[in-house]
Amino acid sequence: MVEFEIPQAVMTGRTVNVTDHTRGLTSLSSNIRTLSAKMALLKSEMTASLANLPESSRNTIFETYDSIGQDLHVLLTDWSSGRTD
Repeated sequence: MVEFEIPQAVMTGRTVNVTDHTRGLTSLSSNIRTLSAKMALLKSEMTASLANLPESSRNTIFETYDSIGQDLHVLLTDWSSGRTD
């Protein structure tokens, strides 16, 4: 099991709002679980060769792939905003 060290908050003249940071971490965690589930579904769909899949199934796979990309952008934006709070 991997253990993470939690760094101490650095006070820079403004109060650190732990509740906001906790809420942000909960949101990031939820988004990561959603992303992981989408990737697992995509992997299971990809086990069959794309050439053997009907066109509608191929489109669904590509839509899921694009959705994962969008989720990654949202996750990165949320993470970046949490770093500046």
